[in-house]
Amino acid sequence: MPMHLSSLSCLLLASACFACGSSSSSDGATGGSAGAGGGSGGTAGGGGTGGTSGGGSDCQPAGVPDTLPDVGGTWALRRVTPRLAQPPGFAEPVESEIISLILVEHTQTGTNVDVTGDFCFRENKEAPGAIVDVIVPSAYFGALGDINMPAAYTQDPDGVFRYSIPRYYETEGVNLADPENDTLPTEPTDPRIFDMDGDGKPGGTIRLAGIASGEIHSLVLGWFEFEGAPVASDRIEGLIRFDATQSSVSAEPPNLLDLTVSDFPNPMRCASFSLVKIPDGSGCDFVVDNADTLFP
Repeated sequence: MPMHLSSLSCLLLASACFACGSSSSSDGATGGSAGAGGGSGGTAGGGGTGGTSGGGSDCQPAGVPDTLPDVGGTWALRRVTPRLAQPPGFAEPVESEIISLILVEHTQTGTNVDVTGDFCFRENKEAPGAIVDVIVPSAYFGALGDINMPAAYTQDPDGVFRYSIPRYYETEGVNLADPENDTLPTEPTDPRIFDMDGDGKPGGTIRLAGIASGEIHSLVLGWFEFEGAPVASDRIEGLIRFDATQSSVSAEPPNLLDLTVSDFPNPMRCASFSLVKIPDGSGCDFVVDNADTLFP
């Protein structure tokens, strides 16, 4: 079944604005004071700069000393990236948060941890009153690639273990030889673009219904960094720093590419993650079916 999401704004693997102009970019970290700044969003034909959210002690768990020395096995990961979007003609920005559920396997060797993950579910939660319904076909979710990255798990002088994942990249609908330095294509004929969801269109397809109806074919490039600590014998929590760029390379009707939406991190909310230990060998069905219990 397709997922129906409200609003003309944000819907990303982690942060960019799918139902917006040709491209947008954002740089977010932790929540904090409103004055910490969110930066400016992208517009049609331009990249945009996100800025960095504030952050503070209320966003970073202190961790429990001498807890959870080994993180090997199967885990459920919940990744939350709060967003603000400023659609044209709106006096106030629209709040949203993108929630991803990911099945994770940890293989630990000393302080090194190999992390692999499979996307299980993604949801975009927004404030009421949205005027456009964003429909993400199930084929899109099924086409999201696996996650593979290294993590470090070290103990500080106070006895608290620290879980950290250095910057890693995720792409959707495009093959980039050097994600750190490459920019997303803007033309649908670029050979690096592929049909990720098998519908015959470039990139990944999302559909719009409401005052703006049709479909947009988009590419996404994003990076993430994690920093956290165990708060219980079966749970790690922490902060996420992220950035994402989206490029819409075609649309039906074509005038959907003319939409512009400013998109930026919500400086009043924490971008965060939670990892919860689950029975080894569990699959995505277990993560999705038990999400409310795992992540109350």
